[in-house]
Amino acid sequence: MKKQLHLTRATLTVGVLVGSLTLLQAGDHSKAGGMAKAPAYAPPSDCDSCNEPGFYLNAAALYLNSVAESDGYDGDWDLGGRLGIGYERPDGLFYEIEGFWWEGDAFRPGWPDVNYDVEHVAIDFLVGDNLYCGEVCLDIAFGVRYASYEREGRYAHFDKGWNKRHFHRSGDSFDFDGWGPTIELTATRQLDGPWSLYGEFQQSLLFGETSGSSRRRGGGDSDTLASITEIAAGVQYSLGSMMGGLKDAYIRLGGEAQYWVIDGNDVGLYGASLGFGSTF
Repeated sequence: MKKQLHLTRATLTVGVLVGSLTLLQAGDHSKAGGMAKAPAYAPPSDCDSCNEPGFYLNAAALYLNSVAESDGYDGDWDLGGRLGIGYERPDGLFYEIEGFWWEGDAFRPGWPDVNYDVEHVAIDFLVGDNLYCGEVCLDIAFGVRYASYEREGRYAHFDKGWNKRHFHRSGDSFDFDGWGPTIELTATRQLDGPWSLYGEFQQSLLFGETSGSSRRRGGGDSDTLASITEIAAGVQYSLGSMMGGLKDAYIRLGGEAQYWVIDGNDVGLYGASLGFGSTF
């Protein structure tokens, strides 16, 4: 009878083990009752994205003036623009291409017959991420910038007998083209309702070449290290569901200032910006 007893105990032991495993497996797949398995641990979110993921567009009309005290001229108010397109992932990482353009006129005080045509162009290729989300959303982006600056002097004279004023190119000219790294910080602070405050700061360091007769260190072409500093701030209004299929749409109104430092031919831009942005 001993052998039969050992077999019975072995059978009972195996049965208990199999039954226990069956109950554990059933508990793993069951979400009801006291034996339900606790959810797997998930680390807390690091904010991910402040904005709607997907393709986005931002554009702005700029009304700017230029000033260059070292060259003794004052600028006129003229229109320019900015346009950017990009893609933001659900985790907050984004890629963006943005272009800026402004062309204006300037004159030299005390020299009414001397005028300047001035043009600024900048194109950014950026990769960025969300640093923080909450009452304040903070983004940082790094990338490469191409920029050019052109200034062409003109002088006027009157034709004898016709009393007509004609402008001709003068010898006062300056050109710059360069590439270099850029960093951009953008912050948005939510207020009551659809209103927010925004601020932007961008710094670029450019390696390029200058040419023109008005170079302060002599004529001819020269390798040059230049920098561009930009600051913008203002108010933002969320359009919400007013734009139909457009997500995260907004309009902005603010001020902007830029400072271009190029081999002694320094120039500043300042004025107002009216912008629009949305995710598709």
